[in-house]
Amino acid sequence: MEAVPMKARPPYPLLTLSHRTEEQFYQMPRWLMARTDLSLDAKLVYMLLYDRFRLSQKNGWANERDEVYLVYPRQELAELLGVSKRRVIAAVQELCRQQLVWEYRESIGVPSHLYLAAVDIPVETL
Repeated sequence: MEAVPMKARPPYPLLTLSHRTEEQFYQMPRWLMARTDLSLDAKLVYMLLYDRFRLSQKNGWANERDEVYLVYPRQELAELLGVSKRRVIAAVQELCRQQLVWEYRESIGVPSHLYLAAVDIPVETL
């Protein structure tokens, strides 16, 4: 799957440096658990990406729009989850198709930047 060029902005907002996070453990958002159209692999990968997002946010890794990007090698995710790299790649592709993750590849040989969609779901709908 090819990453979307930076000039083609996704139709959804991306998390920014001002997004608040205070958790000290992995968190699985309720809205994510409610998504019956996502595989468990995709849900777990999103949870780990969100954890890495918090580190990127803390370190100020953001583009010119203050949208936080993260770098998380697929192999590292696979090792953490105890699954194959191919399975992690499929989960990330699923998250991209569902517009929960946006991948930007600047050039060959440079790690992709992953951006998480800013999902805003009213609590009363969960």
